[in-house]
Amino acid sequence: MAKIIVNPGICGLITEIEVEAVDGMNAEFKVESQCGHIRKLADDVPSVNGYEEVFKKYGEGAIAKAAAVHCSHAACPVPTAMLKGVEVACSLALPKEVEIKFE
Repeated sequence: MAKIIVNPGICGLITEIEVEAVDGMNAEFKVESQCGHIRKLADDVPSVNGYEEVFKKYGEGAIAKAAAVHCSHAACPVPTAMLKGVEVACSLALPKEVEIKFE
């Protein structure tokens, strides 16, 4: 299981994501968010096939398609965090924090 907390920046709408690979390949999401757009995204994508989702081209996966419909901000980091959670939950990547820093 992967647990992720996303502080998306200036909007301040925190999202908590849990991703569990129920059979090592299919990942189920539990998403709690202060953002209504992200809650709708999570409702549309309750689970994904991790191997298919992770290896699709950018923008072609179920998470990205739902984000295109529901996210009101193109730079929102939550969809990417969901995908990173799938990688970890399905043992396709090790957990490692991701950062974007402005100087």
